[in-house]
Amino acid sequence: MARSKKKTVTGISYEEFDTATFNHLALYRAMEELVKVANKTVQMPILQTVRIQVAKMEAKLSVTDLDVSVECFIPNVEGFLDVRVNASKLKILLEPDDKAVAARGRMLLSVEDNQPGRAEHIKYLKINVDGLATMIEVVNEDDAPVIPEVSADECLPLYFGPTFYERLKWLMKAASCDETRYNLNGIVIQPSKGRMAATDGHRLHMVEGFDLQRACEIDKQDDDVIMSNGMLEVLLRAMKKYKTFSLSISKKQINDVSGKMFLITTGDEYMQWRIMARELEGQFPEIDQVIPDASNCSIAIEVNSQLLKKALVRFRKLYGKQSANSTLVEIMKSEESVKLSAHGDLTEDPNDVAIIDIPAERLKGEDKKLKIGFNREYALDAFDFKGANEELMIRLEDNLSPIRISPAEDCVAVVMPVRID
Repeated sequence: MARSKKKTVTGISYEEFDTATFNHLALYRAMEELVKVANKTVQMPILQTVRIQVAKMEAKLSVTDLDVSVECFIPNVEGFLDVRVNASKLKILLEPDDKAVAARGRMLLSVEDNQPGRAEHIKYLKINVDGLATMIEVVNEDDAPVIPEVSADECLPLYFGPTFYERLKWLMKAASCDETRYNLNGIVIQPSKGRMAATDGHRLHMVEGFDLQRACEIDKQDDDVIMSNGMLEVLLRAMKKYKTFSLSISKKQINDVSGKMFLITTGDEYMQWRIMARELEGQFPEIDQVIPDASNCSIAIEVNSQLLKKALVRFRKLYGKQSANSTLVEIMKSEESVKLSAHGDLTEDPNDVAIIDIPAERLKGEDKKLKIGFNREYALDAFDFKGANEELMIRLEDNLSPIRISPAEDCVAVVMPVRID
C-alpha cells in the first residue's frame, strides 16, 4: 500500500504516489531530445535519469549532465506527479507503433509501491500505453544534482543575424574535443567586439560583425565567455527544430555555480524548452595574436572555392583522411594558377603523388615561389559551408607562417602550416 507522504511541486501539495495523463506523442518527442543529454554520462547513473514533475496542468521534464541542463515544459497535462526514472528506458517504452495514433492518444503514468513478495521497498512508474502496462523502477532522488535556477531577468540577451545557424556550425568544426585542453572545448563569445571564435590549436575559425548586445554590467576585464561543445550541440538542435529562440548570458554568478550561465529558451505551442549551462572556465587564447594581419601578408591569392573544394575532395578519395597532413600547395611565379599535390604512404611508394593545377589570380607576391604544407581537412573546413563566397582569398607570409583564409565577409579562418621536409 502506498504511503501517504505529502510533497510540494511548484507550490502545490499532493500525495507522493499519484498519476498524470499525457499526450503520448508529445511525451515521446520530449524524451527523444532529453535522452541526448541524459545518456552522455555513463560513470554516474543518476545523470542518466529524467525527473518528471506535473502540477497546475503542466509537466516539467528535466535532465542534466552537470555541464548542460535541459527543462521541457508540456502544457495540458492532468494530474500531480514527481518521479525520477531512467531516461533511455522510458523513451524506449514510449516509442509508438503509429505516430498518427499516438498524436491523438492519451497515456497514463502512475507511481506504485513495490510488488508483493519483495522484501525491499521499491517504487515503480507504471506506464499504460498501447494497451500494455509496463513498470520501471523509480530512482532515488537523494543523490540527484540540483539544476540551477536561472531567470531571464538576470541575463543579458545576445542578438544574432539570420546566418547565425550556419556560422555556428562552421565555428564548431574548429573547436577542440581534447579533454586535456578544456578551455578550447567550445567557442568564445566576445560581446564587446561583436565576434565569436573557436580553435583547437591547429586552426582557428572566427565570425565577426554580429549585433551582440553588450551592457555596462559586463566588466571589461571579464568580457569573454566560453560556451561548451555540449551546449552548442543542444543549441544547434533547438535552432534546427524551432523557428525562434533566445540566447542570454547571466550578468553575474548564479547561486553557487562557478562563472556565468548561458540561458536558451525556445519552443512552440506544444512544448517549451529552457537550456542552461555554465561558461567554461579557463583563458581562451588571444585571437588577435593568432590571426595574421592581412596587410602584412606578402602573398595574396584569389581562387574559386568550388574548384579548390573539388581538388581537396579528390585527394581525399585517392588517399583517405589518414593522409590529411600531406597536401602541399606550390605557389609558382605564374600569376594564373596554383599547384596542389598530395601523396599517400611515402614509405611504401615514394612516387605515389597526385598533382592538380587550379586557376588562380595572384594579387600580391608575384615574384615569390613557395611550397606550403597544410592539413587538407582543416583547409576544406575553412571554406566549405553554406554562404561562403564563390571566390576565396588566401593570404600568407612564407611557408612557416599561418595561412589566412577569408571565406566570407564576416568570417576568417587560420590554418597552421605543416613543415615540409
